[in-house]
Amino acid sequence: MSLLIEKIRHHKYIWMVAITAILLLVFSAVSNSNKLSSSVMGSIDTSTYQSIHLDTGKTYFGKVIEANEEFVTIKDVFYFLDDSKKKLVKRGEEAQSGNDSLTLNRSHILTTENLSRDGAVVQAILKYNKNKN
Repeated sequence: MSLLIEKIRHHKYIWMVAITAILLLVFSAVSNSNKLSSSVMGSIDTSTYQSIHLDTGKTYFGKVIEANEEFVTIKDVFYFLDDSKKKLVKRGEEAQSGNDSLTLNRSHILTTENLSRDGAVVQAILKYNKNKN
């Protein structure tokens, strides 16, 4: 009888270890998926411009003014007219007359990057804004 009790205890122990391992794997997967979605935004420097790359292939340049779990809003938005990356266009001045802010669904954002103030894109934006005023 004691051998049977010992086997039951042993199987109970194995099941407890297996369930604990499964729970740890599930917890790890959930926490890693949260880290991935929050790391997409990275460390945003609101004093400069960011490039935001979408899963559609489009890249926008602007200043992040708001970000939450679902959406990111940027202002003073620019984008390249085509793949040549020679003509930077100010959003809001196209034929459809949007405004210069844009709210993006965070699930479509692949990466963000703080842009250097000395970089070509920021210099072009600053020059555009200076000439506009």
